[in-house]
Amino acid sequence: MTVLPRRDWRQERRQKILAAAAELFGANPYDSVQMRDVAARAEVGKPTLYRYFPSKEELFLEVFKSGLDRLDSEVAAILKDREQPARSLERLLEALLNALGGQVAALRMLTDDQSPVMRRWRNEFRRRRRPFVEAARTILEQGIASGEFRPVDLETVPSMLIGIVRGGLVGTDRVPRERFAAAMIDLVVHALSARTQKAAHAA
Repeated sequence: MTVLPRRDWRQERRQKILAAAAELFGANPYDSVQMRDVAARAEVGKPTLYRYFPSKEELFLEVFKSGLDRLDSEVAAILKDREQPARSLERLLEALLNALGGQVAALRMLTDDQSPVMRRWRNEFRRRRRPFVEAARTILEQGIASGEFRPVDLETVPSMLIGIVRGGLVGTDRVPRERFAAAMIDLVVHALSARTQKAAHAA
């Protein structure tokens, strides 16, 4: 007789809360999201919500960490697939945008740049950003080796790409994320293209 694994209802409930919080933080400024809103969206009582997450700050940061965990998996898949470097780079930038987009939207309206939640968000991102920088470097190296990308400074450009994503999200709050993504990817891939460099030299 086949024995089915026991469902971990606590973990399922936790994930449901995180999904509800991610939706709310992705669509609203941090200060306007209330724990009662998250509880209602997740269909749990406030006491239950506080048993899992003792404060809004902790909940927000756990949403971010979960997003970075998913980003880790996406980056690993991108590198494993070994598509054309330009396509791999597009996928990497899209994954970063999806992971950071809702978080930056929520934080953008905070007036105190040194608020505890802002500091903790930045520290968490700094702690976790190295694999994304290394993935960008690997893709750039592959593109340069294949002749698809022109030679660039591999010590600085990978970090710059991460900064473009984060800085662009902060500076384009009235532009739909899909439009920003398309413009940013077009700019980056065009700037790196060896064909663009050859055309410039020919001119």
